[in-house]
Amino acid sequence: MTEPRTWRELLGSFIDTPEERERIASASGVNPVTLLRWARGERNPRMGNLLQLLQALPQHRTLLFNLMAKEFPEIAQAAGRPESDENTHDLPSTFYARLFRLYSTVPRLQLFWGICHLIFQHAIELLDPEQSGLSVTLFQCTMPGPEKKVRSLRLRAGQGTSPWPQYLEHHMTYLSGTESLEGYVVATGHALIVQSPDQQGVFPLRWFKGVQSVAAYPLSVSDLCAGCMVFASTQADYFLPYRQRLMEQYASLMILAFRQEEFFPLHDIDLRPFPRYEQQVRYLYNFRQRLLAMLNEARLQQQPLTSIQVEELLWQQVEQELLQSHALYLEEEDA
Repeated sequence: MTEPRTWRELLGSFIDTPEERERIASASGVNPVTLLRWARGERNPRMGNLLQLLQALPQHRTLLFNLMAKEFPEIAQAAGRPESDENTHDLPSTFYARLFRLYSTVPRLQLFWGICHLIFQHAIELLDPEQSGLSVTLFQCTMPGPEKKVRSLRLRAGQGTSPWPQYLEHHMTYLSGTESLEGYVVATGHALIVQSPDQQGVFPLRWFKGVQSVAAYPLSVSDLCAGCMVFASTQADYFLPYRQRLMEQYASLMILAFRQEEFFPLHDIDLRPFPRYEQQVRYLYNFRQRLLAMLNEARLQQQPLTSIQVEELLWQQVEQELLQSHALYLEEEDA
């Protein structure tokens, strides 16, 4: 067999049967027709597509990589950074030292925000040093009611670089469920990376304005889950393998921010569909006023409730209101 001259020619030899074409397309996260177009030179893949194709064909990786590099020289940098650069593959030991020092010294009531802000700040500095547009958000399981089932997630905290505001929790707080990427990740317990809107496929995903790629990682301990971290970029194909490794490490450390009772078994996570953020605003605009009113009522009634417990009760109320609102909306749509 004559050695192929281009990566497209090599790809064409791999996908000459429908079965193999379907297998490679599935592993690469694209449509089988897209593979044919690449092989014929009718379409150019994104960098993320090239990296996924390399992963889909590990036994031919070296030859395929060398041929790709002739047409796309930048793939050498995208496929991996020099191992000597500590910050590109693993978090530095100095960061771990800062985090564990904070964990062991900060009072429990302040620990959540302390850990969140430390991890968010470090993640943005390391993953988006040129501030090209990155957001990091934390979604937490809403504390369940008497039925003991988690019905929703709420955006608890977040930071970003332009076009996002620095502190996202001050600008966007909402509930999400089965209709969202974060809902899919928490319900399944598996991370998910989507490198462009074209690759969304069957996954439930709402693309906020300006977002071109997104990655989400569950916050899990064994078969328990507290929520997930979501990373969004204004650039397509941004979450290359070395960034994925770093994001996974950040998510593993974020579990330190949660109390034991904030983790739930996967079989108790039964998320429901929720209205879009724009439709939730009227239920959330006076959240702080409602919270203060509930805190005052608890004091007057001499109820032994902490501010955290009162806030959890209010989120349960808002959750129920939104579920009822969405159910009515669906009934009207069907009518």
